[in-house]
Amino acid sequence: MHLAARPTLSDLSPSQVHRIINSSSNGTLGTGILLNKDTTRLLIEGHNQTWYRQKKTCIDHLCLIGDGSKVHQRAMKAYQQELEMLKKKTAATRNIFRAAIAALKLGAAARHFETLISFLAC
Repeated sequence: MHLAARPTLSDLSPSQVHRIINSSSNGTLGTGILLNKDTTRLLIEGHNQTWYRQKKTCIDHLCLIGDGSKVHQRAMKAYQQELEMLKKKTAATRNIFRAAIAALKLGAAARHFETLISFLAC
């Protein structure tokens, strides 16, 4: 029962997972950076060492430079793959509905439904 009650990593947000795995860290750009009040004040004021360091970190991350570049590249690649899968799923669903509508209009749903699906898939 204890194991069943514990949350799995898939049930948690990325920031919660990061806090469990690396509790001593202040976070990353991907999981969210945890800032204290003093650091937040310095970032809001701007044009100080903390602000320049944060700016450089963000630019390096977005331009795929430095330590965070590999993580960012993998995240972007995973995002692109997810978009491709979504497009394929959408196209398959659209084809099934088109085939069903066409088969019903023809009045031969029992005989031609599979043929129409294969035709639309091609």
